[in-house]
Order: sequence, then C-alpha cells, then structure tokens
Amino acid sequence: MKDGVGAVRVGNQWGFITATGEFFIPPRFEDAELFFEGLAAVERNGKWGFIDRNGRFVIPPQFDYSRIVRTITEFSEELAGASKNGEFGYIDKSGAFVIAPTFKKGSRFRDGIADVCDARQCGYIDKKGGLIWPVQEQNFEYTKQAELDPQGNVYVSSDEGKLIKMADTGHCMEVRVASDKQTVG
Repeated sequence: MKDGVGAVRVGNQWGFITATGEFFIPPRFEDAELFFEGLAAVERNGKWGFIDRNGRFVIPPQFDYSRIVRTITEFSEELAGASKNGEFGYIDKSGAFVIAPTFKKGSRFRDGIADVCDARQCGYIDKKGGLIWPVQEQNFEYTKQAELDPQGNVYVSSDEGKLIKMADTGHCMEVRVASDKQTVG
C-alpha cells in the first residue's frame, strides 16, 4: 500500500483498495502498479497507460512492458519511464515523450537524475536527457556460470577462466543469451 491505497488482484484482474479493504477502483485491469504523483500504471489489452484516482485513463494504454527488463516506471519528479517499440524514454503527465525513447531501460528519477542503459552502456541522465555520468562499456562474454559472494557481489567466469566482478550500475545489469554463452552489456 502507498498513501492508503493498494493494488490487488481478484482472479485475473487488478483493481485498487483503500486501507479498509474496500474497492475504490474495481478489478478490471490485466496488471497494475501503485499510485505515484496521483497516477498509476495499469495494463489493458497488453499495453500500459496511466489512470487517475477515479480510474479514468489520463494516458491511454500505448506503452510496452517487459517482465524481464523493467520498461515502465512510476511517475517521479513529474516524469515516468515508458517504452514503445523496444525503446525506453520518459513521458510527462500528458503522455508525451519529453526524453526521446532511445534507451533499452531505465529507472525512475531521484534527485533530478535517472540511470539508463542502451545496448552497450549504462549511465545517468538529467531531466532534459543530458548524459551526466557515463559508465564504462561492459561487454563480457562468459560461460553460463555466475557466483555470488556473501556481500551480494556477482562474479562471472570469462572465456579465459578468470572471475570478473560485475560493476554496480544500479539497475543496469543486463544479461542476454547468445547461443551457449551469455553477454552482459
């Protein structure tokens, strides 16, 4: 629950309840996220849009969503991350892209910055889409074996048998399967 409101599934439909357990938006969505800045992301007919607290679409369902890589975010600092045709950018509360969808994924804005990844690297952008701190390119090929140490660091084995510590890039670690090897980038 957030701000006295929760998303709840009944059967295969999602709706919203108050802290007392009463529905204020009946279940009618395929999936739903919590309300942030007065809007909640919901899925209808395989596409995502945003509703207000009356259950009305403020931004019609038109965005893609991936369960593997988060491609839609809640509103934060007046912007939400959204994807169309496999590209991720940021929309305002009218649903217009204000940061063009040129990334593969990203996070919500915090203190004026968000982490984003394209096909080759991750970094941080400001609210105008300007890159403010790029992360070095990370393209490793390794066997399917990975190890986790007690501190939560991930290590992968390179083709040469060396353990490589994966850089901490916020939400930007991505694993893609390529035949019998995996590529992180």
